[in-house]
Amino acid sequence: MAYPYDYMGHHYTGISPMLPSADPYVYQVLQSLVGHRVVVQTTQGSVRGIVTDVKPDHVTLNVHHTLFFIRTQQIVWVMPQVAFRQDYHQSQHTMTAET
Repeated sequence: MAYPYDYMGHHYTGISPMLPSADPYVYQVLQSLVGHRVVVQTTQGSVRGIVTDVKPDHVTLNVHHTLFFIRTQQIVWVMPQVAFRQDYHQSQHTMTAET
């Protein structure tokens, strides 16, 4: 039998509310990266793709039109992929050659 109870001022019936199981900062970072290309290092390896959705317990990446659902508890680190800028690389090379 389900009983209503109070959690932080909210009344629920049935199953307890789902609380974010991951670090809230990781969740915020992932939310800020929706629509961007990223590399996600997990405990099982790395995945490169576009962040399409973020939930408290998982992130969804689009990898070549295939969706990957990665549990946030399995994420070690996340890195936005920056497009390689040849003009920046050349200017850095020129600066080192001149100095």
